[in-house]
Amino acid sequence: MNKSRLLDERRFDQVCSRFETAWRAGQRPRIEDYLADGPATEGATLLQELILLDVYHRQRRGETPRPEEYGPRFRSLDATWITRAVASGEAESTWDHVATCSEAPTVDVSNCWRSWRAAGWAWSTRRGRSA
Repeated sequence: MNKSRLLDERRFDQVCSRFETAWRAGQRPRIEDYLADGPATEGATLLQELILLDVYHRQRRGETPRPEEYGPRFRSLDATWITRAVASGEAESTWDHVATCSEAPTVDVSNCWRSWRAAGWAWSTRRGRSA
């Protein structure tokens, strides 16, 4: 892996970690405020990751996120992907193992998104296939 790619992945990790840390601290971070901090080469993927984190944390707070809350804000994303991302229980079941990771006080959560991505859901949808 080249140095530039490694730096992009590190920035990606840092943005996702800061976003999730804000949620865990009781804040309600805005996705838009974190997008500019990520690597330009990973813009669409970062947006998907942040939406899934947002949906997950909102569901944990007892909210029911709806596609209409994300679609108009992020028109570059496919409506089908957004619908699937906020489908009842989808984010929660996708993130179960990540939630365990992020809740463990001795675990560095900056790489949790990699565990989730390795599961194939976002990676396959990014390439236009369902998992």
